[in-house]
Amino acid sequence: MPVQALLSSESLVLHGANEITRIERFFLDSDGTFPNNRNQPLLLYQGVYEEARDGDGSALLMRNGWSQPWAWGVFTYHHYHSNAWEALLCVRGEADVQFGGPSGPFLRAAVGDLVLIPPGVAHKQGASSGGFLLLGSYPVHAGCPTPHADTVCKAPTLQQAENIKSCPVPLHCPRWGAKPPWEGGFNRLLRKSSNGATLEPDATCVVTRES
Repeated sequence: MPVQALLSSESLVLHGANEITRIERFFLDSDGTFPNNRNQPLLLYQGVYEEARDGDGSALLMRNGWSQPWAWGVFTYHHYHSNAWEALLCVRGEADVQFGGPSGPFLRAAVGDLVLIPPGVAHKQGASSGGFLLLGSYPVHAGCPTPHADTVCKAPTLQQAENIKSCPVPLHCPRWGAKPPWEGGFNRLLRKSSNGATLEPDATCVVTRES
């Protein structure tokens, strides 16, 4: 019987010079089969993309140091990538996607949302509507050249477990590249605080702990 995968979750409201960004962070632990990633957060950016404002989604991702994306949905079975982070930009419709394996949470991804998945975190598509379509992309910028993601559907081998631990962390945000609109840069989203997983709030960042 798989154990509960979700360790913690929190909602971030990040205040930049000219805009507010809302992001959900989730830390997911091994459920006994799927390794997930207790040290790197799953991120759900809410409503950060509009084609009329931001242009072509594929061009946006590539401009920010991510690979030329594929266009599809998420596999309808639990799987993860041991050797790459994955960015999923929703450009049409919406769907429920389960993260962390059979005991993990379902999150709604809708048009304009972007999901950033760390290595090891299992994901599987559930119900969808509106012709759900994602652009999937992997880091190709200096410091994190990992464009060739594997696909793993079971417990990791020793090599795959090492891949998860040693996989480089992206330096460029898939939505804003090297200069996101909030204080502290993209790396701020990936950090744990000295007291655990919760991001440390300040005048530019409101944090609501969900679990």
